Amino acid sequence: MVRLSKTIRLVEEGAKLSRPVHRVVIRYRRSRYRRPLRRSGPEPGGRLHHRCGSFFFSCSRTPAAARLTRRIRQATISFMSDTTSAVRPYDITLAGATGFTGRLVTEYLLENAPESLRLALAGRNPERLGALPTRAGVTVLEGDLLKSGDTDRIAAASRVVISTVGPYSRYGDGLVKSCARHGTHYVDLAGEVPWIRRMIDSFEPTARASGACIVHCCGFDSIPSDLGVMLLREEMQSHGTRPRVLRLVVGDTVGGFSGGTVESLLAVFREARQDQRTRALLCDPDGLVTHRPGSSGNSGMPGPASAPNGTRRHGSRTIVALPRFDRFLQHWTVPFLMAVINERVVRRTNSLEGFPLGTDPDYREVIAFGAGAGGLLRAWGVAAVTILFGTLLALPPTRWILRRLVLPRAGDGPRVAVEGGGHFRVTISGIAENGRTTTVSVRADRDPGYGATAVMIAECALHLAQQSRANRPPPAGFQTPATAGGTVLVRRLNAAGIRFEVGTKNGD
Repeated sequence: MVRLSKTIRLVEEGAKLSRPVHRVVIRYRRSRYRRPLRRSGPEPGGRLHHRCGSFFFSCSRTPAAARLTRRIRQATISFMSDTTSAVRPYDITLAGATGFTGRLVTEYLLENAPESLRLALAGRNPERLGALPTRAGVTVLEGDLLKSGDTDRIAAASRVVISTVGPYSRYGDGLVKSCARHGTHYVDLAGEVPWIRRMIDSFEPTARASGACIVHCCGFDSIPSDLGVMLLREEMQSHGTRPRVLRLVVGDTVGGFSGGTVESLLAVFREARQDQRTRALLCDPDGLVTHRPGSSGNSGMPGPASAPNGTRRHGSRTIVALPRFDRFLQHWTVPFLMAVINERVVRRTNSLEGFPLGTDPDYREVIAFGAGAGGLLRAWGVAAVTILFGTLLALPPTRWILRRLVLPRAGDGPRVAVEGGGHFRVTISGIAENGRTTTVSVRADRDPGYGATAVMIAECALHLAQQSRANRPPPAGFQTPATAGGTVLVRRLNAAGIRFEVGTKNGD
C-alpha cells in the first residue's frame, strides 16, 4: 500500500500556518509510482499543480490509496485558498517602470486599475523609482533583472508580472525563468523571435507544470494581428466556413520608435549576423510553432515544427523586403516591418488552437501601394529605404554613427507619444472557401508603438490578474494574446479605446 500518512500530516499542518509551504514532496514505496511530486506551492487562484492531479488520478485506482488521496486533496485545496493573499502580496508588478514605455504603462495602471488591485513598481534606479507617479497602496520595489534572487523575489510575490525591459535577449531570461518556476503569469512586449523561441524551448514544461501563463508580444506587435485574425476566423466559423486567404494591410499610421526598440532591433541584427540558425529561424514563418498535428506537441510539449513531408505552400520568407504583386489584394505590396514577428505569433495561435486555419495558413502582413506603374514605383521606393536602413544598421561604422546622431537613446521615446498624439489603423481581410469576404479593422487614436502599446499590455495584465483573483486561471504554458485573452481581452480593449470592428460581404 502507498504510505502517505506522514505527508498528510505535513499538508494538514501546513494549511494552518500563516506562511506558505512552498514544497511538498511525496515519497512512496511501490515501484510503479516512484516519481517524486515536484514543487506544488500555492498558485494564484488556488489551482492544483497538474503533476499533483496526475498523481491523484494514479493513486485513486486502489481503494485504500483513494481514501488517503481525498484527504490530501482536501487539505491542499484548503491550504492554497487560505494562504493565497499571503503568498502573493501584489496582483500586478511592473518591471521596468522607470523606462519610457514603463512610465506610460505606470500612468495607465494608476488611472485605470481598480483601487482594490495591489500594484508594485519595480526598477533598478531608486532615484528614478522615487520620481514615478503613484497612489495609495502602490509599492515600489528595487530590483535588478540580471540577478536571480531579485527576479525570484518579484515573481514569488506577484500574481502577474509585466516586463517592459528590453532588449529581452539581454534582460529577459531570468524573469521568465522565475515566473515559470513560481507559477506567476507574465506579459511582455518582446518582438525578438530568436529569444522567444529559446524561452519556449527552455521553460515550456516548467510553466505548464507550475500553472504560469507566459504571454509575449502584448503590444502593437502582435495584439492587433493576433486578436484580429481570431475575430475574423470566429466570424467565418459562425457561418460554417473558414478563411482561405488572409491579409493584414497597414493603413494610415502615425507614430515613432524609442531607444529601447532600437536596442532590441540591433540585438536581433547582431544575433542573426553571428548565428546561421537564427537567420534560418527569422526566415521560417513557423519559427514559433512547436508542434504539428499528431506530434507530441499536442500534449503541450515541444515537438517537430516542420510540415509533413516538408511540403509548405507558404514556406520560408526572405528577410529582404522586396515588392510583390498580391493577387488577393490586387496591389503592389512590401512586407510590413513587424510581419517578421506578427505572422509567427498568428501561426503559433493557430497551432495552439488545433490548426483551425489549416497547417499552412496563407497569411501575410503588407503595406499596399495600389496597382499599375505608380504602385510599383512607390513599393520599390519604400523597399529601397528599408534595405538601405537595414544595411546601415548591419555595418558597425555606420551603426555607430546612426546611434550617435540619429537614433534615440535608451530611455528616450518619440515626441508624438510623449505629447499623446499619433494614431493607427490596420485592416485584416479574409476570403472564405465559399467566397464570403470578412474584414476586421483595428484602430486607435494613440501612437501605436507606445501610447496604444501601453494600453494593450496593461489590459492584458489586468485581464490575467482579475481571472486569477476570480479563481479562473488562464491556460498554462507559453500562450499568445489570443489564446490567453480571447474575446474577453477584445472587449476590454474596445472599452479602452482600441477599436476592433468586424464586417462581412457575400461573394459574387
